[in-house]
Amino acid sequence: MLRITKLTDYAIILLTNLAENHPNRLSAATLAQHTGIHLPTVSKLLKNLQRQNIVTSRLGVAGGYQLAESPDQFSLAQIIIALEGPIALTQCNLKPGICDREDSCHARPYWQQINGAVLNTLGNISLAQIIKPN
Repeated sequence: MLRITKLTDYAIILLTNLAENHPNRLSAATLAQHTGIHLPTVSKLLKNLQRQNIVTSRLGVAGGYQLAESPDQFSLAQIIIALEGPIALTQCNLKPGICDREDSCHARPYWQQINGAVLNTLGNISLAQIIKPN
């Protein structure tokens, strides 16, 4: 089963909250309150998102976290890849030569096609779209 981790799911919730409030900064405590995610988890995720250049932070009275760019600049694929690594439904989609059955696998081209469709779909959904669905 293809699943993203609970932490990545929480990160997307935090990012949509920041997107709704863009370009304002929000503290980790405010984000925890708005989302119902425990503050230690929010802080951990925000630090990781900052390392990945998805959010920026500022200390002080007017401090807090905000998206590094506008919400339409971040796709779900970018976020998932930043937090979890490459999106691959099967091992052979990670890189060529990783599977010893690659040459005799008749399903490989289809897995690549499916993986490409999933990646394309996630790449075409931005944070801006999530906060303002059709």
